[in-house]
Amino acid sequence: MSELLKVENDQLLQNVIKTSEHKELVFAKKTIEFVKLRDLPEQTFKNGLALLFVRIVNLLGIKNPLEKVNIDDIKTLINMRFLNLSLEEIDYAFKLERFGVLTPKTQHYQNFNASYVSEVLTKYKEWLKQTRVNNNLQIAPVEKQKELTQDEKDLIMYQAVLDCFENYKSNGTIIGISSHIYQHLCDINVVSFSDQQKKQKYKVAKDFLYKEAGLNKSYFKKVKDLKFLQKNENTLVIDQAKKMLLEDFFNKLIAKNTHIKQFLK
Repeated sequence: MSELLKVENDQLLQNVIKTSEHKELVFAKKTIEFVKLRDLPEQTFKNGLALLFVRIVNLLGIKNPLEKVNIDDIKTLINMRFLNLSLEEIDYAFKLERFGVLTPKTQHYQNFNASYVSEVLTKYKEWLKQTRVNNNLQIAPVEKQKELTQDEKDLIMYQAVLDCFENYKSNGTIIGISSHIYQHLCDINVVSFSDQQKKQKYKVAKDFLYKEAGLNKSYFKKVKDLKFLQKNENTLVIDQAKKMLLEDFFNKLIAKNTHIKQFLK
C-alpha cells in the first residue's frame, strides 16, 4: 500500500470513528449530511467497506476470520439494498446493535456474513425512520437555491421593465410595486429627475394617498387606512412618488410613439 493511500485510509477511518461518538439524536440529524455509498468514488467505496469490516468484526468480538466469500457476498448485498446508506451509518448501525438499541438483538454466531449484516442494517433503517418521525427531523438536505448570474438578473429586470411599460400602455396605470423599476431606470441613466421635481412629486403623492385613504370607505376602514398611512408615511409616499414619476416618463414616451426598449441595454 502506498504511503498516500495509507494516509487517506487512516483519515477515512478517523472520520468514521469521530462521527460514531455522536449521541443518537445528533447522529440522526446529521445523516442527511453524509455522502451516500452510491455517490462515493469507487476506490473510496472499496477501501471504506474493507476498513469498516475489520473494525466492526473486532468490536463485535467475532473470533472467526473474515472469509473472502462472505466479504464478496456482503458487498453484493450492500450494492443491492443499502447504497442509500453512508459509511458512517453502517458503522453506527453496528454500534447501535452492540449497545442493544436495535431490537431484537441479532446473533452473529461468530460469523460476519450477509445474513447478519442484512438484519442489522434493516433494523438500523427502521430505527432511523422512527427517530426522524418522533423528533420531526428532516429526511433530506434543504436544496440551496441556485444563485442567478448577472446576465440572468439583467434579463429578468429587462423583461420586468418591458412588462411594466406594456401594462401601462394597455391599462393606463402601473399595477403593483414599481419602485424597483424606477430605481433601475435611474441606475442606467434612462430617467433623471431634479431634487425640485422629486420634492414636488412627493407633495403630490402625499396629498393623493391621504385623499385615497378617505374615499368610499366605511368609518372603521378609513381610520385603519389612515393609521397605517401615518405609521408608514415616508415609505409609502416615496413609493407613490416614484410611481408617479415613472408614469410621467411613460406618458412622454407614449406621446412620442417611442418604445422603452430603445433605451434599454
